[in-house]
Amino acid sequence: MATPTGESTRTERQALPLAREAAERTATDEGVCIRTVPLRRTGITNGAAGIVDVPCGSTRESRSPSYAKREHSIRRSQREEG
Repeated sequence: MATPTGESTRTERQALPLAREAAERTATDEGVCIRTVPLRRTGITNGAAGIVDVPCGSTRESRSPSYAKREHSIRRSQREEG
């Protein structure tokens, strides 16, 4: 409930989830890596620099469940192929 000035109270703000928790929950729901690694990339043609997030590459489910699941399925198919 908002105060007369239109702002939320401290108790209401503390009840909200933390931004990191919300971001991790959304990433897990969408099936993307929750621990991306930012890398600086420089374009070859124009020399413009930018930051690109790449998957962490972790195969442990405790670190990145969605990426570990993807890697597990890839290893399983490779094992079946020989």
